[in-house]
Amino acid sequence: MGLCVSSQRRAERMRSLAIDRAIKADNTRLNKEFKVLLLVQSAQAFVQALFELGYPLSSEKSQYDAQLILNYRLQDNLDPVIADAITSVWKDPGTRSLMRERSNEFYLMDSAPYFFNGINRLRRRNYVPNIQDVLHARAKTTGINETRFTIGETIIHMFDVGGQRSERRKWIHCFEAVKLAVFCISLSEYDQVLLEESRQNRMLESLVLYDSVGSFKYEGNRAAASTLTFN
Repeated sequence: MGLCVSSQRRAERMRSLAIDRAIKADNTRLNKEFKVLLLVQSAQAFVQALFELGYPLSSEKSQYDAQLILNYRLQDNLDPVIADAITSVWKDPGTRSLMRERSNEFYLMDSAPYFFNGINRLRRRNYVPNIQDVLHARAKTTGINETRFTIGETIIHMFDVGGQRSERRKWIHCFEAVKLAVFCISLSEYDQVLLEESRQNRMLESLVLYDSVGSFKYEGNRAAASTLTFN
């Protein structure tokens, strides 16, 4: 009997380890796909801005590469041809002028230059995201994602909510039972525009949202205290 139980436990442990390895492999693959997706989408954003704002590229090769970027569809790995195209167009004098003079007129993630400058590392087939890659990565949030954690005896509920205008109606009710709302605004957005509205300043939009959240009634008719921070 003892041998049977021992064998069963070993088999269960082996299955558990196999599942853990599969989960780790899936996470690595998904993280890699996300970084490649972020890189390509950001490249397409600044190439589109080049055309719309009338910034010419310096050579026929750069113009050809720009069209390759716009027409590219994501694959499992970053195509070396597209990686070279992104590097070429990103370093082109036309792109440098665009970023220096009118980068506030179109939406580009703050972390995009980080990934463009590290594209030779990201293009490797055995690429695995490092800590800085993860910290620089960003995904558009939709719906509501809740995280609970404890500090001392205090239980904190943190909600990651969709920032797009169409998402706000989904999460405003999360503030119905709070006593303190901490609202953070990014200082880097002072001269940037919204993804869905290229004429709307992102910092002003955040202040409008802060005003609407601050005037919302919590716990019956009593409004919660609020703190506005800039980072």
